[in-house]
Amino acid sequence: MALRKTRAALETAIRTNLDEISPSFWPAQDIPQYINRAKDRVAMEVRKIKGDYLEVTRTSLDGSLTVLGEPYAADLFRIVPGATDYMLPPDFQEMVANRCLTSGYEWLRLAYRRQAQPDFRAAQETPSPQTPRYYTVLGERTWRIGPASDVTLDWELTYVAVVPDLSAADSTLELPHPLYMAVEQYATADALMKDHAQDAAAWEARGNATLALFFGSTDRQSTDVEYVRGYLED
Repeated sequence: MALRKTRAALETAIRTNLDEISPSFWPAQDIPQYINRAKDRVAMEVRKIKGDYLEVTRTSLDGSLTVLGEPYAADLFRIVPGATDYMLPPDFQEMVANRCLTSGYEWLRLAYRRQAQPDFRAAQETPSPQTPRYYTVLGERTWRIGPASDVTLDWELTYVAVVPDLSAADSTLELPHPLYMAVEQYATADALMKDHAQDAAAWEARGNATLALFFGSTDRQSTDVEYVRGYLED
């Protein structure tokens, strides 16, 4: 059995849960919608634990890319003299880390500030370009820096990425194993809500239980020494 579940495999499992292997009450086009909604819901829960499961790293030297089906030129986030706004990749959700790659500037990291914070506003008002110090993210994926740079700088960005939709039968689910089970369970619950079935609540509860088991399992990184504090000991 494959570790990565395809949409076709998920559809089969969900139809088994629904006791409807061949499309009848639930048309063929309905189940993929339930799968993608459930996938997004599970991804939101995974983001809460800040466990680097959904993070990707890209550099402004990566060239031409296709991200979530859209063409994207990685040099769109190469900082150039005088400009302050740059377009991040289509799958960007949340910035995790940034690192300058340009020779002589390898030490440079931009610190996050909100647009309204005084030090960011002061940086934007700097009259002459210089080494940038801050960044903020506007809207969905506009990367704004301050102050404007006086040199061209290439960057490595690590960020939380959108989990792509399963748009074809052979598309694979890009979530930590074995969270495909929660996707199946939530999708089954959504499907049963169309039928106003009371079993929808049971499948919803199973999805919640799967997430709880996953989040309560061993830490992804377990190299640090664990300590147990003793209180009121002699």
